[in-house]
Amino acid sequence: MYAHKWTQEVVMQLVTTEVDKYKKTNGIMMKGNAGEFNCPLRWWRQHEKEFPNIAKLALQVLPIPATSAPSERIFSTAGLTITKDRARLNSDRVNELVFLHDSLPSLEHYQKHVSET
Repeated sequence: MYAHKWTQEVVMQLVTTEVDKYKKTNGIMMKGNAGEFNCPLRWWRQHEKEFPNIAKLALQVLPIPATSAPSERIFSTAGLTITKDRARLNSDRVNELVFLHDSLPSLEHYQKHVSET
């Protein structure tokens, strides 16, 4: 089996070539022809063979929420759940209540979708 010794110079050259190639593309448009938003994760999945190093990085970084709003929403829900009358709730029970509070709309939407099909 042939084992190639990757030097820092070789890796830098490969990545630089890949970045230069990416810069020459049109990239992803914010909206498609029908006016729908394009998904950057899907675009990178479709182009990961063309840009393997950049795609790997993009697929790790893009799913990170841009704001702290989701975590703040969970803390707010937990704060509303744990009132002075419910201060003795077990932490597992609080986790379940917060989960159900956040999941219930999605579950109702799913049930509606399933019953229509």
